[in-house]
Amino acid sequence: MHPSLQIANEIIQRGAAKNPPRYYTPMQLLKLVYLCHGWMLGLYSRPLIQEPVQAWKYGPVIPELYQSLKVYRDAPVPCILPVHQPVEPLDVYESTMVDQVMQMYGERSGIALSQITHAPNTPWSRTFRGDTLGSVIPNELIMDHYQQLYRERTAHAAATS
Repeated sequence: MHPSLQIANEIIQRGAAKNPPRYYTPMQLLKLVYLCHGWMLGLYSRPLIQEPVQAWKYGPVIPELYQSLKVYRDAPVPCILPVHQPVEPLDVYESTMVDQVMQMYGERSGIALSQITHAPNTPWSRTFRGDTLGSVIPNELIMDHYQQLYRERTAHAAATS
């Protein structure tokens, strides 16, 4: 498992390496890191990030990452974020997962990504209650959701080929 800041930095670096460079807002980074974590759980049954994901009013949030990003408000994050702990390099599966999530979702706006993570029957919608702040979204719930999404996409692809 990795700090969410490390995964955000992977996304920032990969975006900056594109031609033309692509920069992401805090909302996009929060959602993309969450999607990387979700798909990692769904496909490999192991978490990508070490921090818990919480159900906030406006969607799933990794509080530590949010605190590092909030200074940028709605502006694209222009640089790598400081990570104040040792980090291990991503393994091939983790790196590939970040690439795949970037390919599937990396060009979407923050609003479009929010619509994905806030949809009915998502882990966020099943956890968030308006009267409670910061309920943890269990990794098991996230894993079940992304495993189901994978099964649905695989069945759809098989039916259309």
